[in-house]
Amino acid sequence: MDLVGSAFVKKLPEMITITPVRHEADLHGILSLQQANMRHVLSEEEKNEQGFLSLEHTFADLDHMNCIEKHIVALDGETVVGYVLAMTAASRNLFPLLVPMFDLFDTLHYRGRPISGYSHMVIGQVCVSK
Repeated sequence: MDLVGSAFVKKLPEMITITPVRHEADLHGILSLQQANMRHVLSEEEKNEQGFLSLEHTFADLDHMNCIEKHIVALDGETVVGYVLAMTAASRNLFPLLVPMFDLFDTLHYRGRPISGYSHMVIGQVCVSK
């Protein structure tokens, strides 16, 4: 593992590189992979065997979230073949569908404190190419 600033880059044997988003092309790659795996474009068989995505992001959404906390991408060369979206409390109100989840963090306690009282990160969408 090589340190790159405060981030990391990991080379896997298959020539897949795991890295924080580096530039706009990575965000466009996330969008492309996301579109290929949305619930409405997959067959029932694919959804049952591989899973699917239900929340669709725009470039502006991803860019805004990435400015708060870097997303992680898996790259085959320069092609995004996987990603993990990161969200913090600062992202709480960006997506109405996710607000109830963040609200729940106010009511769930760990060691006497609500989860929302801790510094935490929510791992949003995770997607890996077929």
